[in-house]
Amino acid sequence: MELSAPLELSIDHLADRERILAEAGYVPAIALRAAEVETTSHRDAWWAGQELAGEYGHSDGAYRKFPQNWVSGRDDAPTRAPRIRYGAGEVTLRMPSVTGIKSFEATHGDTFDVPVSANYPDADVPVQGWVRVTREGDRWHATGVGFPGDADVQVAEAVSAVLEARRPRIDPRLAGDMIERRREREASYGSPIMPVDSGWIEGVGFDAASQVVVVATDAGRTLGYMATRDVYEAVARADSPGSAYNALLKRRADRAPVQRCGNCGRFSAAGATHACPVAHNRRRGLDDTDERRGAAALASRSLVAFGRSGTSAGAPPPRPAGPTSADPTEPHTIDPDAPSVSVRGILLDAARRPLAGDPAKRAHGRRGWTLDLAAPLQQFTSRGYVPSSYSNVVGGGRKNGDDGVIRFDGAGVAAAAALYARTPASNLDQRSDGAPTLRHLLGTVKASHGSIEFGGTVTGPGSLDEGVEVSALHAFISAENASDAWVKVAASMGVDPDLFPRPWVVRESAPWRGGAMGWTLTW
Repeated sequence: MELSAPLELSIDHLADRERILAEAGYVPAIALRAAEVETTSHRDAWWAGQELAGEYGHSDGAYRKFPQNWVSGRDDAPTRAPRIRYGAGEVTLRMPSVTGIKSFEATHGDTFDVPVSANYPDADVPVQGWVRVTREGDRWHATGVGFPGDADVQVAEAVSAVLEARRPRIDPRLAGDMIERRREREASYGSPIMPVDSGWIEGVGFDAASQVVVVATDAGRTLGYMATRDVYEAVARADSPGSAYNALLKRRADRAPVQRCGNCGRFSAAGATHACPVAHNRRRGLDDTDERRGAAALASRSLVAFGRSGTSAGAPPPRPAGPTSADPTEPHTIDPDAPSVSVRGILLDAARRPLAGDPAKRAHGRRGWTLDLAAPLQQFTSRGYVPSSYSNVVGGGRKNGDDGVIRFDGAGVAAAAALYARTPASNLDQRSDGAPTLRHLLGTVKASHGSIEFGGTVTGPGSLDEGVEVSALHAFISAENASDAWVKVAASMGVDPDLFPRPWVVRESAPWRGGAMGWTLTW
């Protein structure tokens, strides 16, 4: 399944989401095919779909969801909130009224999720899902939650435009392409400056559009130079950024006038219009009735009546015979009896041995926490997934895990959700070899509808570095070339590809998916 395809929610999909919620305690939001956008019909199905497609059980807390009974400042009104049709450029939206959304924000503040359905350019079918919004003054920052491909930007930016308009239904400022509108908005934010380990350099930054490298000093100076991304990476990743600056930029590159915002710390060309970016607030531990009700509805697979699909509640249809899969959308074809190892056994053996090193210097969590990862990763450690870890070597017979490091590959949505929920925050925030954080990598797999899988390693309790690392993503998406594949995967993570070292990207087949071709990104 490619990133461009919203789901037609069915009994099978509900069963998969129910299972993931039960096993991992978390399910990501997904985008569905909408029952209707142009008219007010299918209201019950629309609200039921929104409830069942939401995000539930995130380990960092929750965001409030706009409740279906929010009327006149009440979230328990006897009638449902009205859904209004809005136009923003070529995007047509149906969502709760702007008045209702603004009254909800005025009451609760903070970041919250808004239910939306939309028609947008190049969409084969209308989509519905959730858009996360945060208000700052007259500006609204919106991001799609689980929308596929370009729908994320198209729908989210259309929601921002409608919420910011003086006359939401007819304001002429809403005309224009939403993707271009988002690019212009983000360009006004400027570029971030990344901290480096130096005695006098605070950080370095790079603006891809203007090919400018910036060096910010501890003395408060911001120095701009015309240089390439390779020069930026060389300075940012150098053991001595100061020496790299002297060798590559100082008196070697043309100066470029820049300005830095004292509020957000970003830089832009001197004289350029600047607006500080609006960011979503942190998740909170909410006692949210809507959150509990939605999770309960998903767990019980209730209210399955989604207009166009014609699906109704009842026993799920029989599945085709064949190997079972830990991924909810792409059954794997590897022989389940392929030579494997006991992940839990290896980790338990390591936990029983004395720790090699000072326990106070452990990297993440309590000793032995990786045992919680054994079940979700067990399937992905066999010869069919990591054949290189099952080769004979001189001295004979070494296999996966013998060095205390267990290798896995081809893990999908369910495994990503489980690891995300069970991995300590310090490990989730860790970056390896300049890659995005583990939180980013697992998060994009969770939200991919099965089009992205991951591989990596688990270091067991015998090491001070006990933890999990993702070293590769497998993206089964349409892309023109390796660079395009990286840009699309980075967009699904919500990161700027120019701020990270480009991974090694190759086109290759995945034996566990019957030889399906995809793009492998390795850090």
